[in-house]
Amino acid sequence: MEKVLTTVICTALVCVQLIGCSQQTAPADTQPKATTEKAGATETTEITGDTEETGEAEGEQSRVYKIGINSYAENFESSQRYLSSFRAAAEKAGNVELVYADCNADPQKLAPNYDAFILQNVDAIIDASWMGEVGPIAVEKCKGAGIPLVVCDSPFDEEYSYLIGTDQYQAGVIAGKYLADYVKENWDGSIDYLVLEYFQSGGPQVKDRMQGCLDGLKENGIPVEEDQVFWFDNEAQTQKTNQITRDFLTSHPDATKIIFGTNNDPCAIGVVSAVEASNRVDNCISYSYGGEDSALDLLKKDDNCYIGSVSFQQLQYG
Repeated sequence: MEKVLTTVICTALVCVQLIGCSQQTAPADTQPKATTEKAGATETTEITGDTEETGEAEGEQSRVYKIGINSYAENFESSQRYLSSFRAAAEKAGNVELVYADCNADPQKLAPNYDAFILQNVDAIIDASWMGEVGPIAVEKCKGAGIPLVVCDSPFDEEYSYLIGTDQYQAGVIAGKYLADYVKENWDGSIDYLVLEYFQSGGPQVKDRMQGCLDGLKENGIPVEEDQVFWFDNEAQTQKTNQITRDFLTSHPDATKIIFGTNNDPCAIGVVSAVEASNRVDNCISYSYGGEDSALDLLKKDDNCYIGSVSFQQLQYG
């Protein structure tokens, strides 16, 4: 079976619209002045409840929306793709200023990042850190400041924030179906082990994509017992994924049909290098999620165990 890049289409972000919907017009005798600075010039626009349609359009166009972007890590491939998409969308809108903060893969940095956004008076925050475990902290800070919150792929709560992105579980099911076809064609319809390495701090949604793969395998005729499935927290780090994979291969020398799944594409590099270093290419297959450049590079090579990625189309998020 040829290697494949499976696509999951994602919804575009609508932060400016969300901000607009949350605003209300003040009474006529207490109209506020909206002041923005742009290109060195200060413009003051009076907001009135009875402005004609053309006046409203001019007022909206003159306002600059400041949006905070909370990122996972600036050197992380998915984070770079998100930021590229957000920048392109902001440039196209023409009235959006982006303020960036980076968690550097550390959940403890989320809270101070949000404090900085609030001090800078952002109009909304887009969170692309996937840090679901500390998400409630972000929600409470946004609630207290009255700032809309949009999160990408990993939900922070069920009431306040807006969730944009991929159906994580269905992404996993798609992977499972493809893997089932491979197993039927190449491994006589059976496996020895399914090893799932994922970012535990990303919350239940990240685990859902891994669970979806397991369910997808079963639904498509591949028997998988509980003692054949291993779950590991790779902290979304390539090097840790590499070590987990090496250790597993060392402790299971007789296994010849092992599926390794990682929650992102860069971690798949860790799997592939570990499998090659252990001389177990013929015993393993690897898949991941993201559809990023690292996945494409692996797919171009015929001499490794990597067979596919489910694309989240992150360049369309902006």
